[in-house]
Amino acid sequence: MQCNHCGEGMRPGLANWHFVCRQCGLEASTLEPADLATSDRVVDEADREVGLEALRKASFATTFDVLRKQIASGRLLDVGCAHGWFLDAGRDAGFHCTGIEPSVQVAARGISRGHDVLTGYFPSVLEGRGPYDVISFNDVLEHIPDANQTMTAAAGLLSQDGILSIAIPSNKGIFYRLSRMLARVGAPGPFERMWQKQFSSPHLYYFNADVLITMASRHGLQLVHHSHLPSVRREGLWDRLRYDTTSGAVKNALVYMAVIVALPMLSRLPADIDLLMFRKSTTA
Repeated sequence: MQCNHCGEGMRPGLANWHFVCRQCGLEASTLEPADLATSDRVVDEADREVGLEALRKASFATTFDVLRKQIASGRLLDVGCAHGWFLDAGRDAGFHCTGIEPSVQVAARGISRGHDVLTGYFPSVLEGRGPYDVISFNDVLEHIPDANQTMTAAAGLLSQDGILSIAIPSNKGIFYRLSRMLARVGAPGPFERMWQKQFSSPHLYYFNADVLITMASRHGLQLVHHSHLPSVRREGLWDRLRYDTTSGAVKNALVYMAVIVALPMLSRLPADIDLLMFRKSTTA
């Protein structure tokens, strides 16, 4: 297996589907989407939506606080817009928003609130559209098979001086590091959960900021902001734990209590979510 970032060979990792680049440290998987019947048994989508809503909306508000310092308004494209919460925040901030969502059922939620949502995949569904002043990937890039090709397409669809905004899980984060430690001692469950194994859209990559910054620079995208977003909040945490139906109530309760105790310390530990923004330079 070759690294999608630097092209070097990847060594076997902590599972037969997990690989790590010898050169740049990018982590990748050969996981394939679970069929819908399996995924429906594993994930309670109603609990998932409730569990993620508070966290996502808070993170999106923070993202727009940063984004508006880079660009005041314009045409915004949110790739993998899911329920449309980022589109809501963008409209409130004065942007003209379009979303892309592969799931017809999920896309309908954003459409019902008045958003322009295209059902399909980036960038093929955008034929004849663009350019955009902002393109955002919120916990999405790690699910796309060819990240490098996706970066090429994003750079091509950005207007001059446009902003690419990426929020993404980091393989340097504390929860991910703990899951790797547990996998090494024979407890692979948390590691598999971090990769969303058996979900309809598992992680294909675990990036870190250094890899993304280098990848973006090759496409004429220059870093203008790097910060972190919280990966957990007290509000909605229980529902978030429950939406993976393979975990029992006792296990969920233990994890819930452990996270609640750890919450005050998380701001001082390596963050699990990176927020990076890149500006399209004159050479892109």
